[in-house]
Amino acid sequence: MSIVSSVPMIFLLVGLQEIMDVKFSCPCRVGRNHALTSCIFFAPAIVALNKITVEHLKEKTAVEHLRLKKNELVENLSCRKVFVVCCIPCLVWICIFFIDGDYLACGLTDCNGYYACDNELHPRCMNWCKPTKLSPPKNETECYERTLELIWISKVSFIGFWPNFPLYCM
Repeated sequence: MSIVSSVPMIFLLVGLQEIMDVKFSCPCRVGRNHALTSCIFFAPAIVALNKITVEHLKEKTAVEHLRLKKNELVENLSCRKVFVVCCIPCLVWICIFFIDGDYLACGLTDCNGYYACDNELHPRCMNWCKPTKLSPPKNETECYERTLELIWISKVSFIGFWPNFPLYCM
């Protein structure tokens, strides 16, 4: 059992993010945004945690049959190691979620409209929830700036997470 055993799940999560990034489209409806973002945040992490945990429990059960009772202390220490190894794919997914920025911006935006790419406001064509004329009167520039702020907050959250990563493993 080692951290290397989590690597295939990490590659699957990175691949999932690449697929979602191509197909991701925010619904731009306040209630739906929260639901979609919550699913994107929790579902892959929970699936990865369950998959890795089940694999390691199967491995641990097989190894336990071969160990003697005098190695009980070593077994307790390996439970902690199993926990850390199982949490690594979840932590990687959380980092992917925050470093992208679009998911958090979608979930926290309060602008109803449609998901658009506007070259007039930004030269790199960032996708955002552009308000429609039917939505409550809200300044379009305010919604755009709020989206940029949420993406920045998301990326800063990621940067703040990594220095504390060793503390999560203790």
